[in-house]
Amino acid sequence: VNNNVSNNNPGPSCKLDERFIWNLSMLAEFEKKTLSDWTQPIICGYVEVRKYVSIPEAGLSFSYIFISRRGNGRQGTRFIVRGLDENGCAANFVETEVLVVPDPKANANASTGVAAYSFVQTRGSIPLSWSQQVTLKYMPRVKIAKNDSESCKRFRKHFLPGGEHGVDKYGNVVAVNLIDRVGKAKTIKDQRALGNHFKRECDKLEPELEKLGGSERLRFVWFDFHHECRKMQWQNLSKLLGEVKSELSSHGYFTLLRNGSVEKKQTGVLRTNCMDNLDRTNVVQSLFARHIAIEQIKQEMTATAGGTLEYGSNVLESPFPKFEQMFKNVWANNADAMSVLYSGTPALKTDFTRTGKRTKVGLLKDGINSVLRFYLNNFCDGTRQDAFDLFLGKFDAHNDVPFKDLSREKLVSSSSVAVFTNTLFVYMIVFLFISVFTGVSMKEDLWITQKLFVAFWITLLSGLGLLFYGLKKGLNPTFTRKYVTTSSLLPEICHDKTL
Repeated sequence: VNNNVSNNNPGPSCKLDERFIWNLSMLAEFEKKTLSDWTQPIICGYVEVRKYVSIPEAGLSFSYIFISRRGNGRQGTRFIVRGLDENGCAANFVETEVLVVPDPKANANASTGVAAYSFVQTRGSIPLSWSQQVTLKYMPRVKIAKNDSESCKRFRKHFLPGGEHGVDKYGNVVAVNLIDRVGKAKTIKDQRALGNHFKRECDKLEPELEKLGGSERLRFVWFDFHHECRKMQWQNLSKLLGEVKSELSSHGYFTLLRNGSVEKKQTGVLRTNCMDNLDRTNVVQSLFARHIAIEQIKQEMTATAGGTLEYGSNVLESPFPKFEQMFKNVWANNADAMSVLYSGTPALKTDFTRTGKRTKVGLLKDGINSVLRFYLNNFCDGTRQDAFDLFLGKFDAHNDVPFKDLSREKLVSSSSVAVFTNTLFVYMIVFLFISVFTGVSMKEDLWITQKLFVAFWITLLSGLGLLFYGLKKGLNPTFTRKYVTTSSLLPEICHDKTL
C-alpha cells in the first residue's frame, strides 16, 4: 500500500511486485501472447482480516488487516535452503504489512480523516552465503562460505537498489539479528561467527548506502534472544524495543487520508532474523507491531474528544484487553502459517504469543513439534524442496533434465526405503550371528521365536544408539547421504559451490 499509493498506482491497475508472484514463471507464456487478462497472479503467505475491532475505552472501531507474503526468489525447506543465492535473494524472505482501517461511522467524533494506516516489516535468512546440511544431528553445524568476496557480492545485491531488499524499495534498514552470541557450545560458536560476519558486512556497506541519501540507511542490532530471555525473562524484550525505538519513530508508518492524499510515508523497515526466521522472529515482530499499533490508536484518540493514552512500561501488553486478545491471536496464526510453510510444523512459543506467558501445555506442544521437525527435515524435506523448485520455475522440466531421464530414486525420496531395507538387513545378520554361536536345538519349540526376539531388541537398541549419537554429534555426510533427504532436482541448492 505504501509503495502503490505513494507512486500514484492505486487500485487493481497498479504494477504488481514480481518478487511475490509465485506463479510468475507460469504466467510468462501468457504474457508473451498478450493474454495477461486471462491470468491470475497468486501469492504464498498468510492473510487475515478482522472486522469491527472495537476499543471501548477509546470509543474506536476499526478493521485489522494482516498480510504476510513470501518472496519467490529463494524459497524452500528449513535446512536445505539457507542464506543468499547468487542473485542476492534470501531464504524464507517474508514481507508483512498490517493495515488499520478506522470505521468512519463508528468513530463519528474522530476528525483525523484517516482512511488507513499501514506498517511494514520484513524477515529473511541471514544475508550471507551459508548452509546447515542435515546429518541426523538435532541442530546441524553451520558452514560459512569460504569465498568471502562472493558472499560480500551477494550481500551487496540484497541491499543495494534493485535487490530483493534494496533501499529503493524499503528505505532505511535496521537489521535486527536474534541469533545466539553468549555460550560455549559449538552450535553457539557457529552462530557467533555467523553474526560477526553479518555485522562486518553491514559496517562495510553502510557508508556506501549513506551516499544514496539519508544519514543512516543500514544499522545492525544484535539481540541474543535466548540469552536475554532465559528463565522466562520476557520483560527483557523491552531492551530491544528501546534499542530500536528511535528508528521506529523516525521511520514512522504510512497514513492515507479519506480524500486520497498521503499524510505520511514509512521511510524505513526493520528486517528481523533468527536462524529459521520463525519462532523468535515472530515474537519480536509482534513486539514492534504492537508498539506501532498503539501509536496509531493514540493518534485516533487524540482526535476523539481530546482523548489521551497512558502506555505503561509493559511492552508485552497493550492497555486494551479486547484489542490485545485479537492482536495476539492474529500474530500467533501468522507464526503457525509461516512455520508450516518453511519447517513443516506449527511454530514454537506460540503459547507466549497468544497469552503473553509460557505454559506447560505450550512447552509440551513445542517438544512434539521439535521432534516432528527433526523427522521432516531429515527424511521428508527433499521431496518438498523439489516441489518448490518445480512450482516456482527454478527447475525447467523441458530444458534442465527431462523427467524421463530421471530415475525413480531421484524423483521420490528414498530415505524411508533405505532405513527399512538396511534395518531389515542388520536384523537378519544379527539373527544369523545369534543362531551360529548359540546352536540350534530342535527340542526347544520356541528356539526360533526366542532368537528372533533377541535379534529384534539388539537391532532396535543399536539403531537407537546410532540415532542418539547422530542427535548429539552428527554423522558423516557420506554415511548419512542415503538416509537423510536432499533436493533431487536441483542438488546445487543445498551444495553451494561457494561453501
